[in-house]
Amino acid sequence: MAARLELHRLEGAYAVRRLEATAPTPDWAVFKGFVSISRGEEELAVVCRERRVPHKAERDWRCFRRVGPFNFVLTGILAALLNPRAWAGVAISTHNTDRVLSA
Repeated sequence: MAARLELHRLEGAYAVRRLEATAPTPDWAVFKGFVSISRGEEELAVVCRERRVPHKAERDWRCFRRVGPFNFVLTGILAALLNPRAWAGVAISTHNTDRVLSA
């Protein structure tokens, strides 16, 4: 029997802000609640509540949290959430759960 996947919408609007890869983590991005800070060779990306971002960003995203946790080695959970809905958005996975931003 397949596990039932449930999403809860987080309150408020979210934003995605791209910074230079060498930029320090901005103070406005560190707060209680959901925030995702990812650094790669090409950029520093911050996803957080829109009201926290003081500069130009991709705004007005809704954020959904997958109710979990699920076994960490299970595969296809995020695909099962995204494919049926044909969402254009941003997916963020942590150890315990996934979050999906939708325009």
